[in-house]
Amino acid sequence: MQTIAAVAILLTVCSVPATAQSEPHALVAERLSGLIISTISAGGMLMPPAVLFVPPARTAGEEPVIRGAVRSLLASGHRIMTEPGASDSVLTLTVEEARIGYGTPFSESFLGERLVVRTVTLNLGVRLRSSSSSALVFDRRFTRSSADTVRLSEVGQLDSVVPAGWTVQSPPNSFVDSYLEPLVVTAAAAVAVYLFFTIRSS
Repeated sequence: MQTIAAVAILLTVCSVPATAQSEPHALVAERLSGLIISTISAGGMLMPPAVLFVPPARTAGEEPVIRGAVRSLLASGHRIMTEPGASDSVLTLTVEEARIGYGTPFSESFLGERLVVRTVTLNLGVRLRSSSSSALVFDRRFTRSSADTVRLSEVGQLDSVVPAGWTVQSPPNSFVDSYLEPLVVTAAAAVAVYLFFTIRSS
């Protein structure tokens, strides 16, 4: 029993607690797009209720952005038409840049879960024009960022579903990840094996 307890304690020290799954990058960008549209509506550039035609996404990278924008427009009291020509006002959204970056990995306790700060940045072009007269009402660029903390172990999964055209900067390897943590885990395993045979033979 002493052997089992000693090994269990060492393995518990090296274990990683589970946390809630982090939001996908696309969902964060969708929310940022909604914030940009809310800013436009609140600033008086797009007074509700307006009847607008929003062209559909041209790429996979634009889909979550336009989805978030349309949701925000509807929440602000605007009407969205799905057919070209159904409205004279055409609101075109263009993803100029969508970027995901990471800070240096860290942990909140010794041998604790490895975390990293993720920053999602959206640079969105917003153009409103009249389809009948081709008059340009406004043509602006907006940039919004969102930072949160995700598990380092989730980064690979999060980055594997990034739409084409988005930029991803992988987190740098820290000293703890590269050298210290593997060394401690290896040493703990060696001590566990030593205790197992030492206590068993005594």
